[in-house]
Amino acid sequence: MNVAKRGWSAGWLALPVALALVAGGCGGPANGDAAKPAAEKDREAVRIPVQVASVELGPVSAAYEGTATLEARREATVVARTSGLLLDLKVEEGDRVEKGQVLARLDAEQHRLEVAQAKATLDRLQREFKRTKELHEKKLVSADEFERVRSELEAQQAAYDMAKLQLSYTEITAPIKGVISTRLVKEGNWIQEQQPLYRIDDFQPLEAKLHVPERELSLLESGYPVSVTTDAVPGQSFHGSVARISPVVDPDTGTFDVTVSMPNEDGSLKPGLFVRARIVYDQRQDVPLIPRTALLTEDGMSSVFVVEEGVAHKRDIQVGYDDGHSVEVASGLEKGQQVVTIGQNSLRDGTPVDVVEG
Repeated sequence: MNVAKRGWSAGWLALPVALALVAGGCGGPANGDAAKPAAEKDREAVRIPVQVASVELGPVSAAYEGTATLEARREATVVARTSGLLLDLKVEEGDRVEKGQVLARLDAEQHRLEVAQAKATLDRLQREFKRTKELHEKKLVSADEFERVRSELEAQQAAYDMAKLQLSYTEITAPIKGVISTRLVKEGNWIQEQQPLYRIDDFQPLEAKLHVPERELSLLESGYPVSVTTDAVPGQSFHGSVARISPVVDPDTGTFDVTVSMPNEDGSLKPGLFVRARIVYDQRQDVPLIPRTALLTEDGMSSVFVVEEGVAHKRDIQVGYDDGHSVEVASGLEKGQQVVTIGQNSLRDGTPVDVVEG
């Protein structure tokens, strides 16, 4: 009796364990999460952080972009028009000068004496001509004598005028207005005729010559707006216009020259600066736009990642104008859709994402 009781009790205690094993075996396939590998569940939990921007309507422009070097529209080398000792320099490099302003003075003493000598001779010949004319009118002097005296007077008048002109050349003046960019002499130097003294550059306006591919010839016209940037003045854009377009294409390079005029009233730009120029030749209004950073290009195809309900979907699109900041979407997106601007390199079609603020 005691043995029977002990056997029943042991069987009764083993029953819950068996039922638990059976229940566990039957319920395993029905519970999908329990059946998935741990690594797969970890992957589903990972959401890639991204930044997004909305597709918005706005203006966009088409433009040609190129590089060039700024040049002064007008420049002049100031040369001495007579010889002499350089006594005085009136201006230095960096000074602004006006047309006709005195820049330097040469020793003029010799030229003053030549003017005085020529004037004395001229006065004498004028008196002689007056007497000869009176005698000629009374037929007391031959016509040949009268013509000789008149010729001498005219020649001396020319000599006197030349002496005065040479005297005026001792004051060296600016042929154009601008800025003294180079001084080539020092006080006390003996200056020869035609010797360079200064170089003047007119900084207002400056010009840049672009060598544009021939395919752009039909797109550009004089007067089109131009924006210019340079590393010498970071963070600032300067605005000008197309001044002229060469009608001839260089057969060796396949380019034509486009000259850009840049106002430079504050003098921020200097000749010789390397600049990047952008010539706008068309504009569109109220078109769908996305940031340039959202665009992906592969094998000539354009695409973006669109975020919908926390999931990124790759979407092929057709693009239009690109102004360097915004890109026109010709087809494939609608206003208000969100596109990934940062983090898309880590995405695949269908990747869960977590949108974070910029």
